[in-house]
Amino acid sequence: MDRRILTSLLLAAALLFSARPASTQPLWIDIQDQSNISFEWLKANYESELDFSFFTSTVYLSGTFVVNPSFRIIADIPFSSYSASFDDPYGTSVESSGSVLGNPYIGVEFGNDERSFFAEGGIRLPAAEHNKRQERNAANYGRFADFMRLAAFTDDYIPICVMLNGQPMWQDGIMRLRLRLGSLILTPNKDRSGGDVFIVLGAYYIYDTKDFTLRIGYTGALGFEQDDTFSEAFYDEVGIGVQKQFGNWVPGIMLRLPLGEPLSETVNYTLGLNVAYRIE
Repeated sequence: MDRRILTSLLLAAALLFSARPASTQPLWIDIQDQSNISFEWLKANYESELDFSFFTSTVYLSGTFVVNPSFRIIADIPFSSYSASFDDPYGTSVESSGSVLGNPYIGVEFGNDERSFFAEGGIRLPAAEHNKRQERNAANYGRFADFMRLAAFTDDYIPICVMLNGQPMWQDGIMRLRLRLGSLILTPNKDRSGGDVFIVLGAYYIYDTKDFTLRIGYTGALGFEQDDTFSEAFYDEVGIGVQKQFGNWVPGIMLRLPLGEPLSETVNYTLGLNVAYRIE
């Protein structure tokens, strides 16, 4: 039963995890001026012989706490679950399911009051445990849902991320161009040896009125092996997201498409729904 499910998920995960690019926080939920709590639901669609249920998905519960205009604290808790079925060689429908709690993130952002330039840094705490096969399956699906945050579900590395952001603005901040560059250091956990360093880059156009936000962006990651040689692993994606404010509630929808191989041959797209609540 679980053998085919495990094989299918791990084969695709091996393609992703061979380089382990990752970022800190999603850019599709970024409320500039207020503290907020957000819920994010991600559904990855990829090539598989398995029949995944609609509720197979990954979720993030996040919080952004604005201390002052130039400093904020960010945290999230990831969770992934799957339910799948297939017909065995005898024609019998077989089902398997499982879930896993990922590695919580804690980080900070600081810069000038206008946020035309700011830095971000954080760490994911090693809380994920993959002792059972079903937990490994659920963790692998969580990596598919957002490969730039797949470190949220690893149990053998501690990711530390530092990013610099430039954000020129036009028309009183209604239009922004967010440029992002930084590094991700994967520190071995448990019995692992060595480590990897990744350069993460991105560019995003943001149209932000008082109650409507449109984001179109590109993210990529270059990997360096532990022996300081350049790795050919390069993962990138494009995405578009919109949010609409209704009072303190800000729902949104997002679509991401992988560009480079092998992701584009495995993951078709990721759909995301999110809702944030502004804390006054």
